[in-house]
Amino acid sequence: MTLHGAEASSRTYAKNGADCACCHRRAFVKGASAAALATLTSRRNASAQPASPSADKPFRIDVHHHLSSPGFVEAIRSRKTGQIPLENWTPAKSLEDMDKGAVATAMLSISEPSVNFGDDAAARALARETNEYGARLIADHPGRFGMYATVPLPDVEGSLREIAYALDTLRLDGICMMTDYRGKFLGDPSFGPVMEELNRRGAIVYTHPFRNDCCRNLVPDVFERSLSLEPTRRGPLPASCSAARRRNFPTSSLSSRTPAAPRPI
Repeated sequence: MTLHGAEASSRTYAKNGADCACCHRRAFVKGASAAALATLTSRRNASAQPASPSADKPFRIDVHHHLSSPGFVEAIRSRKTGQIPLENWTPAKSLEDMDKGAVATAMLSISEPSVNFGDDAAARALARETNEYGARLIADHPGRFGMYATVPLPDVEGSLREIAYALDTLRLDGICMMTDYRGKFLGDPSFGPVMEELNRRGAIVYTHPFRNDCCRNLVPDVFERSLSLEPTRRGPLPASCSAARRRNFPTSSLSSRTPAAPRPI
């Protein structure tokens, strides 16, 4: 298994019509997760135009790009999480930023704290709203967006249902999970049924760091995210998911939001 840096994962992208956009982005993220970025070109349709940076044509894929559904905005605003950029997010702002950065396609995902705030029924509803919102964005802007679907973990049964809906009905590109849910990292046995289902499907799994309860308010007057998110994505994720995960779930692909280059664990 190889972890890949989201910010470092932009690669040349050749658009071959709106009908093939989904195939292109899935080939990209699957190849990245399998440490096979160099094979992307060979997987494209032979008639695809060669991709090259130019002043007037976007050529990058951004695989760490957050969206905020209306329900998610309401949830974080009511809890005063302080995530102002997420509260103010709009599709138009994303498209503007993408155009400025020569980004052809952005892979949407939710940010922490994700959707489960203690009420599993509400979490299921918010995950569904977020995923359907993202699917509409993909349909409204062909070729510009893909999406890693949200699941309502630590609600395992609800997550299994949402995986099936997101991948089979909405046809989204993969699954986004936080590195930690209520003190349990992804290697926790309680999440085994979810990992087994993702492995059965050979799904792409994108992970985002979460502020673990053990690491909050460590240093006075220092923004806690600068202390807690970095150790979360560099420490417990590899520790909890490396050897055991490779052994038990070999067919699913795991990618992590980290500025580091691809690295084996």
